[in-house]
Amino acid sequence: MAIVDRVVSRGIRHYFEASYRLLIGSPEGCRFLQLAAPIPGVAVHGYTTADEVDALVRLLDPGESGRLLDLGCGVGGIALEVNRRTGATVTGVDISARAIAAATAQSVVVGAQSRVAFVRGPIRRPPRVGATGAYALDSLMFVPVDPDVLLGIRDALDGRGRLFATVLAFGSSPRDPVQAVAADLGVSAIGSEDVTDGLVRRSEHRRQVARHLLARRPRSVRGQLAMALIVVEESLVQRLVRAGRLRRWRTVVDLRGPD
Repeated sequence: MAIVDRVVSRGIRHYFEASYRLLIGSPEGCRFLQLAAPIPGVAVHGYTTADEVDALVRLLDPGESGRLLDLGCGVGGIALEVNRRTGATVTGVDISARAIAAATAQSVVVGAQSRVAFVRGPIRRPPRVGATGAYALDSLMFVPVDPDVLLGIRDALDGRGRLFATVLAFGSSPRDPVQAVAADLGVSAIGSEDVTDGLVRRSEHRRQVARHLLARRPRSVRGQLAMALIVVEESLVQRLVRAGRLRRWRTVVDLRGPD
């Protein structure tokens, strides 16, 4: 990746991280997560669509006896929704202590704490909880997508199960990084799909919601800063897509492969 692409990637990551911290700690941020949710009641700070949640459940197919890892779980909306639909046990992992606290509190509110747990930690080395599958929804943008990442996830799955991932790819000719690394490892990619159109739609919706909340009263400094960052972030995302320097991929890999 060229130096300029690394700088752009790092800049978007910092925007995302900063806005995420501000969102959780402000009334506007909490309202944003409600209004921008891909599914009513399912808070997500990212580009996940309702169709992707459907695909995740279908392709991982955990059933009530399954155990999944949610890598980069955020405030826990997807983990709780997956549990609600399938009955599977879900362990959410995120580096943000504030996000873990919010997700844990929500699991208690909906009575899912016996089947859904949230732990703080890096997604590069997920906890070993007997998981039979894993998913990472846009969270791989926070780590280099390299063999070490996929091997760490495979180790957490005891060398079995599938990974469902959506990932943002930057560069002059952005290609699916998960598929590329899987191929280097001799791991089977079940599917790789360019879902940039969905990224653009979700990005525009998020920008519109943030603009709406910027104009509302009462206002908090933290919340207004969060909304302003989201407007900037989504404007940059859409500009990069138009320039052909940003794509979003949805990939499923079977992590049962050669060592």
